[in-house]
Amino acid sequence: MKPADLAKVKQTLKLTPYPVNLVLEATTYCNLRCLACPYSKMKREKGQMDEKLYQKIIKEIADNSPEETIIWFAFMGEPVSLGKQLFDWIKYAKEKGVKNTYLNTNAIFFNEEMANLAITSGLDKIIISIDAFKPESYERIRKGGNYEVLKKNILYLLSLIKEKKVKKPEVMVQFIVMDENRDEEEDFKKYWLARGATVKIRRKMGWGGTINSDDLIIAQKDRNMPCSWLMRQMIILWDGKVSQCDADYEGIYCAGNINNQTIYEVWNGEQKIKRLRHLNNDFDFLPCKQCNDWQVGLSEFYKPN
Repeated sequence: MKPADLAKVKQTLKLTPYPVNLVLEATTYCNLRCLACPYSKMKREKGQMDEKLYQKIIKEIADNSPEETIIWFAFMGEPVSLGKQLFDWIKYAKEKGVKNTYLNTNAIFFNEEMANLAITSGLDKIIISIDAFKPESYERIRKGGNYEVLKKNILYLLSLIKEKKVKKPEVMVQFIVMDENRDEEEDFKKYWLARGATVKIRRKMGWGGTINSDDLIIAQKDRNMPCSWLMRQMIILWDGKVSQCDADYEGIYCAGNINNQTIYEVWNGEQKIKRLRHLNNDFDFLPCKQCNDWQVGLSEFYKPN
């Protein structure tokens, strides 16, 4: 992977009236225990987002930021474990006028039925986490996964999109660079590009220091830029609480609660004060002062011919 161009990232960071990325934790159930994820360490209560809460979220975005805000189904769980309900939710968002809906998944549950539902729901993009080219590396990095099932599911989705002659969802396969897979990056790119998938390469995050990431080596004293996660993203946990950022996966630094507040109120309240502090190079508060994820940089994207 190329060196991180942090100056380029810094130029993109600005205040916005609504979050650029609205991450919804539809469920906290996950079938894998991956090396690059702190899920196995998480202690907070697990659960599933209430449908009324979900609809409240979508209605506010549809009324106020339908084109600017991306709805991401992601965070500390596997969204596809919800089955048909997930794609009903995506369809609801599209019917309300939300322009961009993205899904992060490990794709183990993404069988033929789910592939068809993804297309009919109007889902715009699906990001499938693989992180390996070799089966043995995959099963070491993404514990509990099955490489053959994963590959079968992705290839079926790609063939179905081609058969139906549709443009959505865009299928993106993700490779997080780490010591366990560095020598597989080029083979990974060649294999999936040849099969019609977009390839996303990114650095391993530290999740606020929970996960070891040897590539994040800039000392805090040398930091001179805001964190893109805090500047662009709001995470709504399954119970409606707003997590400060990815580093706050336990929801300790709760910024508000969407059950009794609006997204706008939370985004422009305490969260905005913290974003302003970042813009003034003030990172002296938790978890920011002990987190290195601000230096992850931009992902690399490769499109198939």
